[in-house]
Amino acid sequence: VWNPRANQEGYTPSTVEVLMIIEETLDAFFQLPIPTHPALLPDLIVGHDRCLQYYTSKAKSGCGSRNIFQLCQH
Repeated sequence: VWNPRANQEGYTPSTVEVLMIIEETLDAFFQLPIPTHPALLPDLIVGHDRCLQYYTSKAKSGCGSRNIFQLCQH
């Protein structure tokens, strides 16, 4: 049974890793020696958004049902 109180930080280490990858990608993107950053940025953001939505749906599906969560709080 998933215990929402098991992690004191309130997030999983894998979430931190995902956010670090996004940050590193954005940093690397803006360091590229290209003049078309404004034209390409929307595509990069859309890609990040899709990846985050996919990650979130997989993480959410692994957490169990809302009923289990409510039982853990009591």
